[in-house]
Amino acid sequence: MKKRVPDAALLAVLVVGMAGLAFCARRPALWPGMVGCAALSTALLPVLWKRRSVTTGQVLALAVLFRLMVIGMPPTLSDDAHRYVWDGLVQREGMSPYVHRPSAKELKVLHSKKIYSKLNSEKYYSVYPPVSEMVFWMGGQFYEAGASISYYIIKCIFALFEVAAVFLLARMVAARDLMLYAWQPLAVLEAAGQGHTEAACVFFLVATVWACRKGRPALAGAALAGAGGVKLFPLVLLPFLWQRMGRRTLWGASAALVLMALPYASLEAGAHLVESLRLYVRLFEFNAGPYYALKGTLLALTGEDWSKTLGPLLSGVFLCGLPVLYTLDRAYRPSLAQISRLA
Repeated sequence: MKKRVPDAALLAVLVVGMAGLAFCARRPALWPGMVGCAALSTALLPVLWKRRSVTTGQVLALAVLFRLMVIGMPPTLSDDAHRYVWDGLVQREGMSPYVHRPSAKELKVLHSKKIYSKLNSEKYYSVYPPVSEMVFWMGGQFYEAGASISYYIIKCIFALFEVAAVFLLARMVAARDLMLYAWQPLAVLEAAGQGHTEAACVFFLVATVWACRKGRPALAGAALAGAGGVKLFPLVLLPFLWQRMGRRTLWGASAALVLMALPYASLEAGAHLVESLRLYVRLFEFNAGPYYALKGTLLALTGEDWSKTLGPLLSGVFLCGLPVLYTLDRAYRPSLAQISRLA
């Protein structure tokens, strides 16, 4: 009879794997090791899930530990952080990142700052929604202490949002289900390791689910609007929420959206945001799996690079499909969980 590996041994291997991930992720030369550690840690999750032996306390404790392992990472995996710090610096100077491009002459006084030379989008207005910009503003207040200090302030705020999401989720799901997100290497790396805005978005989405379960439609709408204030795409879920929880959902969402937009509201800001979003869709790559599959297939068939065409095309397919999804939702009323997985 085969001996079962003790749970403690599996947890020890998981901790070592996550420590290896944190170590390798800081050094580009060791990124293959990072991928290997991430794969090892991820492979352990379904094994632990099947055993049903982890407790909520264990999940939360290790979730915090894993995030502490990577919180000190520099922005080695993405250059988004430089724009976060720049937008915070612009706001510190009393100007709006929605009104002035980084390259604008009005910001010439800031062009000598080292952070400016690190931007990859200096000709574009900011595409980050208001809640994200508020976090950047907080980091910008510390810029005189150094750009890295601003970055770590911003990252810590986003990481706290995501940790709060994990603790809130712990009140709604079983420990083993919580583990699948809380110990997921990519979630740990992207939220606490690189401080991406999605970390705050996760919190507001979890808060939306919590409010739905509590039967509080206005709060659910406001929380979903908060997610949209971090990353715009969660707003596509609002019609689904409205269908299930009524008009008060729209009132809560509308009030939250107005309050978030007020600090940045201007005719210029709105027009510039739309302009930057169009460029963003055209120039950046989304939905990596389908995108690279289509890109590779078209390259093989035509010998040409279709990357700048695929972005707008996939976005157009998605936007055209939304009315169809909303219509089907009215007809069949799937559960909110099913809709969330689809979105």
